[in-house]
Amino acid sequence: MKNIYFLLIFALSLSFVNAQSIEITGNSIIIPGDGSNVPQISDDTYYGTVANGGNLAHTFSIKNTTGTRIKIPTIISSENSIFEITSQPGNGSIANGATVTFVVTFKPISNSRSEALITITKTNNSGKNPVDYTFNVAGNRNAVFGNVMISQYYNNGTEEIIEIKNLTLFDIQSGVISYKIGGGSPIAVGIIQVGTPISINIVDGNNHIIELIDTNLGDILDVIGDSSDWGSDISFSKGTCATEEPHTTYDINDWIELSIDEVDNARREQNISLGTYYLGPRIFDPIVYTSTGDWSEGDFDRTRSVVINGDIPSQDYASLFEVCDLTINSTFTFNYIDPDSPATIAIYGDLNIDGTFIVGDTESLVMKDGIVNYNGTFTKIENSVEKQTVNDATYWSSPVEGAVLTTVFPDTDTNRMFLLDPTHTNPLYETNYPKYEHWFNHSGAMITGQGYSVEGDIGTYPDTQIINFTGKPHNGFYNVDVFTGISSTVPNQTNMNYNLIGNPYPCAIDPDLFISNNGGGSFTGTIYVWSQRSGNIVGGEYQDPGYYHYNLTGGVGESTEIPDGTNYKIASGQGFMIDVENTSTIIFSNEMRVIGDNTMFYKSENSKKSSNSKDDRDRIWLRLTNSENKVREQLIGFVDKATDGVDYGYDGKSVNGKDFNFYSSIDNSKYAIQGLGAFTDDKTVALGFDSDKAGDFTISISKMEGVLKGQKIYLLDNTLNITHDLKNGDYKFTQTETGEFMNRFTLQFAAAALGVDDILNQENSFIITNNDDY
Repeated sequence: MKNIYFLLIFALSLSFVNAQSIEITGNSIIIPGDGSNVPQISDDTYYGTVANGGNLAHTFSIKNTTGTRIKIPTIISSENSIFEITSQPGNGSIANGATVTFVVTFKPISNSRSEALITITKTNNSGKNPVDYTFNVAGNRNAVFGNVMISQYYNNGTEEIIEIKNLTLFDIQSGVISYKIGGGSPIAVGIIQVGTPISINIVDGNNHIIELIDTNLGDILDVIGDSSDWGSDISFSKGTCATEEPHTTYDINDWIELSIDEVDNARREQNISLGTYYLGPRIFDPIVYTSTGDWSEGDFDRTRSVVINGDIPSQDYASLFEVCDLTINSTFTFNYIDPDSPATIAIYGDLNIDGTFIVGDTESLVMKDGIVNYNGTFTKIENSVEKQTVNDATYWSSPVEGAVLTTVFPDTDTNRMFLLDPTHTNPLYETNYPKYEHWFNHSGAMITGQGYSVEGDIGTYPDTQIINFTGKPHNGFYNVDVFTGISSTVPNQTNMNYNLIGNPYPCAIDPDLFISNNGGGSFTGTIYVWSQRSGNIVGGEYQDPGYYHYNLTGGVGESTEIPDGTNYKIASGQGFMIDVENTSTIIFSNEMRVIGDNTMFYKSENSKKSSNSKDDRDRIWLRLTNSENKVREQLIGFVDKATDGVDYGYDGKSVNGKDFNFYSSIDNSKYAIQGLGAFTDDKTVALGFDSDKAGDFTISISKMEGVLKGQKIYLLDNTLNITHDLKNGDYKFTQTETGEFMNRFTLQFAAAALGVDDILNQENSFIITNNDDY
């Protein structure tokens, strides 16, 4: 019994060795030799569609893996007139590890699918013990489903175009493919070459179904559209964020919607450019990629996935790097070569980090809908503007998960790291420094969406902090709890409801969307961004707060670094204050993330780069300058969605006012930004100022927009009963008393509203006298 068992095992082992004794490959891909393979393009066993009268040859390889020399096998085809063995490997033998080739040529003779079984017979060197290896091949004379597809549709209101992609590995001859519009007659298309899609002008396709069909058999190969007006002034493309396959039924989810502008402005080698289409991901491999760029696989855009196997030289990618899925397998440093043109990676699918991914200071990582698969390392770099002293503070927020202050800021004194908690008072500060009573030393974990105040690194100054936030990049929807506060003083501190939160993403966010999406009583609708001023620290204490104010009316600070605020974005890593009205939740979402504009981090008195974006709303910025050349600025805007009262998101209280302030008044409260309803020239605005020092002051116009450019701008000094035309020059006055002067001035826009009788046109004089007494 033991002998029978041994013989059975030996026979099975021998059969296994025979079955594995040669290796068959097509296109360098191993083909099973047991007849189980399904013909496919990748290993050359599927020949695709060959036009009538044509032929196509594929070369296959046989490798000897027996461990010894063998005789060259014989090769036959079950359908030799259709799949002919046109090149045999010859006579002789194959050394162990050596390879021989043979050629099978497809010569179709019918419209139907053709198939054959290729048999390779191997014998030992004596010609005995034959073993057969078999595999299947197939091809078509006419087009079948899967051979072609509509890869893009384009309609700019004047032109209507479909782009057709050949999915086979050879040219499809003229007349094999046709298209129909709305079930009409077939219209034959010309030759569709390998690698070069064709673009066809059509008429009225956006109101009908467009079908690709097999010309001879009438079979549907791909469709786009339905019976509605689905394609006006828009473009649709296939791609890896949707599908790279044809479909016999229409589903909008199989297509990626593109704007006409992005198609018209596309680079020639991008899929979204008409006449270009590449299947599969764009792979950057250091073996084939050079600094001159290897674009044989096409350029990338948001219809394609990208796989990075090696660093890309920064001069070889555009400032906008849009992809579907992005996979990082090696080290990739995304730090654009031109610091004045920061780059953005915008991902519309998933981000897979299996290597090391580094994003520069002003560069951005924007994600739309996908997820982050994190198995490697991600780092977002953030640089501060040059700090003058170690006590210069920055409001930070982490763009990654798991950040710890002592790890992120290893060279900063842990006693100079702070968390703002409005629900508690710090006994260290509440008596001697009550305005800091809600600040607590904190050196632990950084909570998503929270802001932290961190001073400079220990060292020599002036100096710049270069910070590395390392961890899984934040992505998706976040809730951040905010709280109304308490105060240790009576009356209560005016700042007790301020919360320090922060942008949680490794990219800028749109403050307008942040404000609009958080309406409903959470906070006042104005954000306050710290912009610390030089020379403002005495004995480790800030003498005067410096905040940039921003809401839906616009932005304003103590100077005109970003005078209109129209293009202001909250930069990555940026912490900022909000004035909370009710204990509630603030939300952050991917919807708020923006491409580019990641340069306005108020880490010090200057932003990384000011915006040059223009707007033309009805707005005016006024500034007050004192004899020490300190500046306070306010914004008055006229907005259709606002009222003349207090409105969420349009009116922002002033926080820049310890010893010197300039503001408008609403209900005896001080506002740095006031948004009123639509402009009429009979409107008036109450203006005030505070100062703890007497001296000379100047009121001037910083900037005007919209209708105000052509409107008279009058400043009424209610104390001196003087009306001054600010467009003709600055208004200068001397203040002999200190204190608050909330209704000292009125801003008006029509002489009739002033009761003006006489305008004195004396040289260098722009004073208008009222008819009363002065």
